[in-house]
Amino acid sequence: MLKVTEKYERAFESYLRDDHNFFLDLTAGDGVPTFDDWDIVRRVIKVLEPFYHLTLKVSGSLHVTSHSLFEVLTDVHCLFYGWQDCGDLEIISMTSKMREKYNKYWGEGNKINMLVYLAVIFDPRCKMSFLDFGVNLLFPNVANDIMRMIDKELHCLLNEYSSNAGRIQLFEGRSSSLTNLYSSMEIDQSEMKTGLAKQKYLKKKKQIGLESKFELDRYLGEDEEVNNSSSFDLLLWWKMNSLRFLILAQMA
Repeated sequence: MLKVTEKYERAFESYLRDDHNFFLDLTAGDGVPTFDDWDIVRRVIKVLEPFYHLTLKVSGSLHVTSHSLFEVLTDVHCLFYGWQDCGDLEIISMTSKMREKYNKYWGEGNKINMLVYLAVIFDPRCKMSFLDFGVNLLFPNVANDIMRMIDKELHCLLNEYSSNAGRIQLFEGRSSSLTNLYSSMEIDQSEMKTGLAKQKYLKKKKQIGLESKFELDRYLGEDEEVNNSSSFDLLLWWKMNSLRFLILAQMA
């Protein structure tokens, strides 16, 4: 609204010069806009405009936004630091009040919803490296603790999805497993103590667990995507790479 209004500064001046009623109407309120008022408008626009664009970034309804929230938090943090040293006392005062409200919701890194962090990892342009950078930027004193907490939660989530995938694969492969089981004439007697079916179940479960861990290491070990255009489709990327990362794609 302020940006649109600024374009009509001369129109306000013309009304003030040519229309006495305009002057009387505004004088009854807060008065006629002065040169200082327009100067303040231009300065405030520089502060509010970045917030407008950041708000659009995380409030979309036709594209994925969960991975953008952490980046927006880091951007706001950087904006605050820039304004603190701008030399404009009014902007510095405004920034102080804004930071106070920001810290109320986002000031404690260990209390932020864990999905805010995990969503960054599943953005192939960011992964763990940008997350680590951002956490150290926002919470330098407790960054290591937060990263350990994130790593723990990531692997817990991985184990949960691996278990689900394991149950599905075990169920789907029951016929072939039973065929192989009954066709084998040589049975290890030590396996009989645990149970043949259970032995095969545990072996399959262990194999799936190792595959999922290797899948995560492989994903994090690959270079980040360099496509930072606004047209990048995160869900499409995971769809195209779902055969390479079966479990991670489900998690994403």
